Amino acid sequence: MDVLIGFKPKFVLKKYRADITKYKLSWWKRLGYLLRGKRPPQYDLKRFEEENTPYEVLEHEINLVTNLGAQAMLRIFGGLGTSSAPSASNRATFFNGSNSYIGVGNGTATASPADTNLTGTSKQFKLVDSGYPQLPSFDPNGTRQAVWMATFGPNDANFAWNEVGLANADLNTNAYGILFNRANVSWGTKTSSDTWTVSLTIRIP
Repeated sequence: MDVLIGFKPKFVLKKYRADITKYKLSWWKRLGYLLRGKRPPQYDLKRFEEENTPYEVLEHEINLVTNLGAQAMLRIFGGLGTSSAPSASNRATFFNGSNSYIGVGNGTATASPADTNLTGTSKQFKLVDSGYPQLPSFDPNGTRQAVWMATFGPNDANFAWNEVGLANADLNTNAYGILFNRANVSWGTKTSSDTWTVSLTIRIP
């Protein structure tokens, strides 16, 4: 696993027994984002988190980056990345706010560097929330990490969560997308009574 030198990826799951669809962002707040040239969030996550407390928080530290994930990272680092959706001619799409998806599935196969997708018969990929990834600024004394987060509402991914990963496309619809990492988890079964949020922090020590 030499490609993982210095990487500390960690997933965090927060489980809320609440319906986030009741927190849709008002039209005037959405307009404010659009006027600033930003993608408006679907929900008012700040108010949701202020008014609801997770009934369970689970952390899972992993160190498994897939072979394709490592190759995409190195190609992007070397200047061969693209902001377009992954395609046959260039799969090294940036893991930015337009292309980053967190996927969960019910597959139980052991995570492997050769993985190209989640393995479950049921799996769903959600585009990261607006404002993510949270990337560091240039500061000699600043942070050395980036954070991605996606929210799964009452109608999303209602099955057993046994695996999780970050991808640069919805791998259910784009065969050229790259699964950056994959972890085996035992996070329980999500139901339509819940809203679950998943974040991934990648830190360089």
